[in-house]
Amino acid sequence: MVKIECNETFQAREWQSKTGDKHNIYVKTDEGEVGWLDLATAKFHNKADFNFGFVDKPNAQIIIEANKRKLYLGYLDNDKASELMESYQEKLREAVGNLGSMKFDGMDLEINIGPSKEIRKNGKSLWAKANLTVKVSNPEDIEGLYHSVSDLAAVMLDIEAERLLNRQS
Repeated sequence: MVKIECNETFQAREWQSKTGDKHNIYVKTDEGEVGWLDLATAKFHNKADFNFGFVDKPNAQIIIEANKRKLYLGYLDNDKASELMESYQEKLREAVGNLGSMKFDGMDLEINIGPSKEIRKNGKSLWAKANLTVKVSNPEDIEGLYHSVSDLAAVMLDIEAERLLNRQS
């Protein structure tokens, strides 16, 4: 038996073929189809214009209990990244400190950041990519330089993602 709990903006219904070889959970909102979960393979097939799939319990929009297991579906974004960001920042400061403690005369530092992310449009996967390289001689604030380059690459990535979504398909 499958138990399904949805928040107020989502609806989900179970469907099983007469032969029993297919067993799916179809997910939609008032605005249209989101996708379906194949219970046999535990794979979610996203058909929405937004990123939706497996998440952890606190971020779940839909909870599906089947075969004594719980599956959580919700919006995919950078929730986990925000939890880990403080730890990463600490590691960055340590690495920058280690590099800065080594005295280099005429040091050239090159930072290359190339983020990418998957975008869903009409059920298809598209990839937005941005690549930025900055080369600096004798930088005084390596951490600040890194953050500035990273912020610029992130904005470039957002612009590319928006362009992909707005293109005619």
